[in-house]
Parts: sequence; structure tokens; C-alpha cells
Amino acid sequence: LYISKGLYLSLDRLKVIAYRNLIRAVVSIHQENVKADATQKATNAQRVPLRMLVNPFKRYGDSDLLELAEDKKDDSGVSIQIMDQIKCILSNLIFKGYVKGYISHEKSFLVLSANQPFPPVKNGRLF
Repeated sequence: LYISKGLYLSLDRLKVIAYRNLIRAVVSIHQENVKADATQKATNAQRVPLRMLVNPFKRYGDSDLLELAEDKKDDSGVSIQIMDQIKCILSNLIFKGYVKGYISHEKSFLVLSANQPFPPVKNGRLF
């Protein structure tokens, strides 16, 4: 249906922006929690644990995440396949310029830029 109407590419681009906004909301919640917790350093607000993104992506993200097998889990009890899918989405968002930062695979963190981690959408690559 979407292909015949010529809407598929537009919807695909909107999906990328929706992922960016979902991550932005999770990061905002994480930063509020860090500010409320006096024992954490301010630099921890820029390091978001990837496991915080699992439930929002399962609930609001791509339906393919729900279909992934959850038999292999890492130390924190999160499915390795789901975590790999989230890392793939994050990598694409970083590459396209929608998110400024990098993924620390060793510690399973998304490390965001201190200066404008979510640049305006008009600055990102569309393709």
C-alpha cells in the first residue's frame, strides 16, 4: 500500500526521526535521575546505559525487536540480539548526524556529546 502511494521512503525517514526522539526522551529521564541523585557525578549524565533503552525500544520501537529470540542473555539479563539491534539503530543515528556521541561497547554505554547531543533534524543526513 505505502509503496504504491509513494510513501514508503517518507515513512522510513520518519522512523529514523522517531528513534531519535525516543532516545532523546530516555536520555532526558536519565539526566533527571542523575541530577536528583547527589551521589553521582555530573559527567554520568552524558553516559547512558544501553540497558535503559531496551524497554522503550521493545514498547515503542520496531516490531522486529519483539520477534527476536531471547534465549541468549548477557550478564544483566538482556537479550544479546535485542542489544545488538539497539546498537545498530544507534550507530545509524550517529552516522547520519542525528545523535552526537559514540557507543562504548566494552561498558555498554551511549556516551553523548556535552555540547548539543541531539542536533536539529535539518542537520542530519536524510539517506
